[in-house]
Amino acid sequence: MPELTPDLGWLIAVLILNLGLFALVLLLQPLVRDLTLGFAYTISNFDERREESKLGRRLAMVKDNQIEALILFAPLVLIGWSSALSHPHLSVIASVFLAARLAYALVSAAGIPLLRSAAWTVGFAATLYLGWIVWSGIGGAE
Repeated sequence: MPELTPDLGWLIAVLILNLGLFALVLLLQPLVRDLTLGFAYTISNFDERREESKLGRRLAMVKDNQIEALILFAPLVLIGWSSALSHPHLSVIASVFLAARLAYALVSAAGIPLLRSAAWTVGFAATLYLGWIVWSGIGGAE
């Protein structure tokens, strides 16, 4: 295991903050369901499906998208951390990804489609760049 430098420590913090964002959305979705459809429905087995509120549907979309984003992001950060890559942009790109995910969650919940797409694009571009950093750091782009 490499030495935990401030740069590598920040990468792990960014990963934990992304997981925290996922946990927050995961908790907010049933809360919104409870407030709009009632507690009895929230704790039911959903045999009689009811239409979710707009905010509930948006939070479900954010939750699903956060899972998809973390499936790509988390391994890249962990590989970067475990291989002690010294690329100067590693932490910056991870920070851009976190900012884009936060922006995506906020503008999605607010229902602003153009900004939602822009935030998603920035986050995806950061993931691609992070992947390139890891790939080149482990000798894939020689």
